[in-house]
Amino acid sequence: MRGMSILRKPLILRNLWPYFIGIFWFMPNLSQADVELRFQQSDSFWNILSQIQKGAGTLDAANTLLNQTYGKPQAAQVSLLYQPHAIHWDGFDLRELRVDALGYAISSNPVLPHLFGWAGYGPQLTGAWKWLEVYGGRFKGKRANAASTDLIDRSLIESEDLSFFGFGGHALFDLNQLPSLPSQLEIKTRTTEFISNSGESIWHNRWRVQATTDFSKLLVSDWFQTSGILIAGPQPVPGFENQSLVWDYLWNIYPFPDFLSAVGVGAKVEVLPWHIEAQGGFYGGYPGLELGYHPFEHFSIRASTYGIETSAAYQAQGIRIYGASLVFN
Repeated sequence: MRGMSILRKPLILRNLWPYFIGIFWFMPNLSQADVELRFQQSDSFWNILSQIQKGAGTLDAANTLLNQTYGKPQAAQVSLLYQPHAIHWDGFDLRELRVDALGYAISSNPVLPHLFGWAGYGPQLTGAWKWLEVYGGRFKGKRANAASTDLIDRSLIESEDLSFFGFGGHALFDLNQLPSLPSQLEIKTRTTEFISNSGESIWHNRWRVQATTDFSKLLVSDWFQTSGILIAGPQPVPGFENQSLVWDYLWNIYPFPDFLSAVGVGAKVEVLPWHIEAQGGFYGGYPGLELGYHPFEHFSIRASTYGIETSAAYQAQGIRIYGASLVFN
């Protein structure tokens, strides 16, 4: 399956380097922007991708491959994000310029197992006027659709150019009714249309409400700073609203899952003298943890692991995502 080689580890940068150079050329000053290099993957993605590329060889091997992905997607994502602090045109702000490379695989149909795989890369631009956001992008990709018998000799590869655009809202509210417990409420929505060169057109919706309460004034300490977080929305994991929009297209995110699948509760603790922070909780039915270290004033390293639900039910088809990032701000 040579077409999926776009996501082989050594080739990721070769596919993305023109976009990387463009972003760094475009950036006016690193001190005036947040820049993040992020990598995420599910636990078995690279092993499965390797098997897809080589071909299963036998019917038993093909069925083994399909069983590994049956009903539970496997995925990986590499991203470079540039979020400027002050680029304005007559009230219109540039919020984010990013490039992503994504891979995804899932099998379905219990009678004749069928594998769907997708790999692609491209840019995404987000602008805003006050609370209203608009965005769009274009990805070049390869998709594979194959039943178990097809995987013995070959996989069916098709090129796909995927364009997308949409709009959404992003608003922040300070809730300071209790001076000792300052809180902030964030509301974010987005509605996106994806258009494939095959003529397929799909709409996806995502929403998120997050409340954060700072306990620093209640628990005064020179060592620690603490806060609590409550999240509502599909896949309620910290930072997941910042995923590539193509993530929604591939994963077919359910906008209104079961109640418990749409709620996440966690806490964040910063150890000030050591420049370390930890954020953990129970998100959509699965435990999650993120660790961060700030060795320098404008640089941090982060590592995370979260469980996410891929269906509309509670704890029905969960998978675990591992991630790491470098952040310059």
